[in-house]
Amino acid sequence: MSEIYQTRMSWPVRVISGIVLVLILCLFGKAFSEYLHKGLNYSVYTYGGTCLLLFLAGVWSWCYSAKELVLTDKELIVVRRGKSLRIPVESIKDVYAGSVFRSIRVFGSGGLFGYLGIFRNPDIGYYRAMAGDLSESLFIATTKKTYLLSCKNHLDLIQKLQPYVKNV
Repeated sequence: MSEIYQTRMSWPVRVISGIVLVLILCLFGKAFSEYLHKGLNYSVYTYGGTCLLLFLAGVWSWCYSAKELVLTDKELIVVRRGKSLRIPVESIKDVYAGSVFRSIRVFGSGGLFGYLGIFRNPDIGYYRAMAGDLSESLFIATTKKTYLLSCKNHLDLIQKLQPYVKNV
């Protein structure tokens, strides 16, 4: 038996992702225009390099973002466009709805296709984020790492994970 919890991106995430996509297209157009008019020069490399960096950041963010969460009897699977993350339910120490207030991004994306990467909070410590909408977020602390995830009906998921929580 498995339950599927859909994820979604909040409107700020959608706006930031859209702006970056338009910026990539504009930079590519500018680099191509410079190449056609002046040949290979410094500005082509500058626009093209910036476009390439933004494109690679976008691909990384898109691949790392969660599509859905699947809860089975043995694990919670974070289905991503890249490699899925499997969290065994027996390793869960705590699960709760929390706030990311006072969190600092160490490495990752703070809005491009979600809140993704490694963050640090003075109360929680380091955690890995894969959240599209922070208003529907939940923290899952395991024996090794802490994760920030988000999904529709996140309170229902927290309730379903509570029986698996163990005091370590």
